[in-house]
Amino acid sequence: MEHTWEVNWNAARDSSERVRNLLQLQKSIINSLENDDFVPPLSAGWTHLDLWADNLLFEGDHLAAIVDFDRARYSFPALDLGRAILSGTLSEYGLHKDAVVAFTEGYRSVRSLPPGSILRAIKYVWCIESSWWIQPSIESFSVAPARFAEEMIHTAERWEQFDALLGDL
Repeated sequence: MEHTWEVNWNAARDSSERVRNLLQLQKSIINSLENDDFVPPLSAGWTHLDLWADNLLFEGDHLAAIVDFDRARYSFPALDLGRAILSGTLSEYGLHKDAVVAFTEGYRSVRSLPPGSILRAIKYVWCIESSWWIQPSIESFSVAPARFAEEMIHTAERWEQFDALLGDL
């Protein structure tokens, strides 16, 4: 993460103040990460790895299908949780906790999900994806990448607040 950040920072010399501020925010989070943030390690399993709103098909209020499995592989299912939460519950008004709670309750009706798992999943997604989306070219992104970038920005801007908001889920 640090290496990718440095590459992006050096490439952002002529970028806007907004881009440089976002990169500085990203760096402050990277610097705040500790080994304890990754203990215990995530459980491995089969994952979709692109589980966002456009790959979820609904019929009424029920999930009817998941599509686009080209990135599926053996990885960490928590990444799918975090990506689905960000994609499905975040809007221009912020994270809809009631939707996160509903998602969590639905998930727990099928699989075990220890308290704190949602928070960890979101933070893991941020750690992996933020360097993809918070970068010098952010201001020229098309619609989908711009959405992912906004999710990473929102998460970064509320990094400390997420503990209080989602830590018990």
